[in-house]
Amino acid sequence: MATWLVCAILLISGGLKIIDSTGSIKALDAHNPILFLTYRQVELLVGLLELALCGWCLVSKGDVWCMSSVLGYSLCLIGYKIVHSYLDPSEPCHCLGVLLGWWPWLKANEDQITWALIVALIFLSVYRLFSIANRENCCESTVSRSDEM
Repeated sequence: MATWLVCAILLISGGLKIIDSTGSIKALDAHNPILFLTYRQVELLVGLLELALCGWCLVSKGDVWCMSSVLGYSLCLIGYKIVHSYLDPSEPCHCLGVLLGWWPWLKANEDQITWALIVALIFLSVYRLFSIANRENCCESTVSRSDEM
């Protein structure tokens, strides 16, 4: 279940970024102060990365390496948001893409929603990693008990 939720978040977020990067919004042609690319290029690359992570999680069924990568990616997002807010506190981070600006409620709560999704990715990936570790420990203890008999 955790793997499916991670994939849903990555699929929706990545898809929105890719759709947004193909739009005609002039603000996307400005240079990102952190990554030294245009916001359009950043959205396209990050959207592709999120879709690749989603695909990997589906193919690997949420194995340790995949969930570790999702956790690492989520931590990078936190770092990016912190640095972005430090460099330009007046400009919110449009991590969900400016395409969603048409819905007033979403636009007003975009930052809180973005943080909630990042925390959800972290929680779900850590939960999945612990469940994998617990399953492996359970199997090892069963094998060692049968060896003792």
